Amino acid sequence: MTTTPASDPGGRLANLAWLLVLLIGSSVWCVTSARHIGPTFDETLYVRIGLDQWRSGSPKSHMSDGVMPLPTDVQTPPIYLSERHRGVPYDPVADLPALLPMARAGTLVFWWALVIYAFRWGRLAGGDWGGRWASGLIATDPNFLAHAALATTDIAMTATVLIAVYHFYRGRQCGLWLRVVLPGVLYGVSLSAKASALPYVPLLFAVVGMNRLFADGVLPRLTIRLWATLQAYRVVTRRLRWDLCYTFGLGLIWVFVYTGNDGMPEPQFAGWAHSLEPGASRDGLVWLADHGTAGFPNAWEGLARQVKHGMTGHGGTVVFGEWYPDSRWFYFPATLAVKLPDSTLALVALVLLAGGRVWRSPVTWATVFLFLFSLTTQVQLGIRIVFPLVAFLLIAAGATLSDGIAHHGVGRRRLAWVVGLAVLSYSASESVNVWPDGIRYTNRLAGGNDHGAEWLADSNYDWGQGLPELDEWRIANGKPELFIWYFGTDPQAGLPPFQQLHVHKMGLDTEAAILARVGDGELAVSTTILNACPDRRPHMLRTVAWLRSLTPVARTRTMLIYRFR
Repeated sequence: MTTTPASDPGGRLANLAWLLVLLIGSSVWCVTSARHIGPTFDETLYVRIGLDQWRSGSPKSHMSDGVMPLPTDVQTPPIYLSERHRGVPYDPVADLPALLPMARAGTLVFWWALVIYAFRWGRLAGGDWGGRWASGLIATDPNFLAHAALATTDIAMTATVLIAVYHFYRGRQCGLWLRVVLPGVLYGVSLSAKASALPYVPLLFAVVGMNRLFADGVLPRLTIRLWATLQAYRVVTRRLRWDLCYTFGLGLIWVFVYTGNDGMPEPQFAGWAHSLEPGASRDGLVWLADHGTAGFPNAWEGLARQVKHGMTGHGGTVVFGEWYPDSRWFYFPATLAVKLPDSTLALVALVLLAGGRVWRSPVTWATVFLFLFSLTTQVQLGIRIVFPLVAFLLIAAGATLSDGIAHHGVGRRRLAWVVGLAVLSYSASESVNVWPDGIRYTNRLAGGNDHGAEWLADSNYDWGQGLPELDEWRIANGKPELFIWYFGTDPQAGLPPFQQLHVHKMGLDTEAAILARVGDGELAVSTTILNACPDRRPHMLRTVAWLRSLTPVARTRTMLIYRFR
């Protein structure tokens, strides 16, 4: 059974008004922010391959880069329609400043779905006020807002995961269509948004399915007779296990149909096969590469790349200001401690202490599972990787507030109201303060936004978005040109008035080469390079240490500016 909804004096009209305020206010934040920050590391790729797909009708370029096509299918149609209207193809590099705001606006579709389904999850767990608190916590969170303003895949993935798991849970006592077919298709949609949904959406299905059996009181009690208990669980979970198999299969079928098949061999597999030593095995693999792989759906390549990426990680992790050559189990707990607003962390502590009804909720079960799953996650590239965890965590917090309002005395109800309003107000104020660059949000416990680079790197702080602000600094200080050592993919980095230094090509005596090249000018260096230099060769690390020993003459949000003479 689901949690009994709290009484609601305003009804549906109040819910609608609440959601409209959240959606309009957060959309204004996102649209205005999107016009003030440069392209992030991934966006240049997404705009290019999205436009390529609309031109060619094939998502093959997505698959070769390990990107699933649904987000760009939604984000780039305005660009393609504008291109067709004007009759001249856009250059995804030269025209990127004009194209990016259009693509970023497309992410709002997924953002609205995320806020609405946060409300539905919160309402399921804690009544109308559970939905209001949950959607409010998500809609005012600076991390969610930052990525809702970008043409990337993380908000799309989070929204589609919440939608798929919600309908799987709600359909447990329904007929075949609502119990299996709809969740299976929605699982396929989440796979079409991001291949990382492959493992943990079915696992979430299993978690909330077990929660439903627990809530219905049909799960056997654990006893010392372990074999008998396991047999009882096998009987009780039989339909759930079959439903998981069916939804998994339906999800794969959906994503295979959605991504299609171009009838072309898979080039990377073909290259590997042709590189083998002569022999019968090579001959068979070459034939398969040249003929057999033409029948495989495009999705195979994208899913395979994601599985490989998830198993091997990303070649280094920065956490608490230290660089590690491989992943660390504490990366995401540390990231949450630095990136979540202080008031949200306090509310999470309240959830842990509250006990009672909230611990029986499916959103709490999902939160606990995703937190444990995050400890094993090898891809450690920012809080965005665990947005589903953050979403369920905030929904559970909203349900806790609602429980305090609906099921306790007057004093507890007043306290819950005060806590809820204080947390929402604080979160909203933090989002206003960090605008327009919410990517670099860092809570005050960790020193605030100006100190985030001391703790974390890449998409947690400096994801390459800082060139427009750097250009504003250049103009304000009368600099005709500026040398930069830049982390990111903004095409403007290689164009005047910037002169990009390719420091990794300067040789062993890098410091002398920088001094000779910059002369009397200034050098702006990305904070991600200074705190998480991706090139770990000794002379590069020595150069970074030399720069960090100097006092910059100025700084922008994501760049430090040095003068050497």
